[in-house]
Amino acid sequence: MKRSNFTTAISALVPFAISLAASGAAGAAQSYDLTNCGSATVTVISASKALTVLNIDSKGIARSTPAKQVFDNSTYHCGVTLRIAGAERSGTGYCKFMDTNGDYIVGEMTPLTPTGGAWKFLVGTGKWKGMTGGGKYVRLTRGKPIAPGTSQGCSRATGTYEVKK
Repeated sequence: MKRSNFTTAISALVPFAISLAASGAAGAAQSYDLTNCGSATVTVISASKALTVLNIDSKGIARSTPAKQVFDNSTYHCGVTLRIAGAERSGTGYCKFMDTNGDYIVGEMTPLTPTGGAWKFLVGTGKWKGMTGGGKYVRLTRGKPIAPGTSQGCSRATGTYEVKK
């Protein structure tokens, strides 16, 4: 795979694999604003001019804005599959975000551009049981890969959520 396609694919996936958040009280729609930073391992399944398929496994930590809001210091694990056919991109990923008490939420993300996409909450445990909502994420930055087949970066996730009890 050409380096530019690989870099662009990683750029789409790291923020994609790093997007989720929550802050506020249960029972009413709340907004969230997180900065998520992490590292991903990228596995190329197939690479050609006609079609490139990648798997991305990422892990990291979330910081809320403002600081010390709900989900501040939560950790995440995401798995994403991305398909690139010429200028057309598609993919789906799933992330598990675990708060400092061990309760977690699982969500689904869809890359819409090489630098961002959409997110929706699917299921939660503990205080997050019944969570709905979602939002968008955008890449803030990415660094030079520290090792081959990896990507490191940060994204910003914003949107709304509600926990129905």
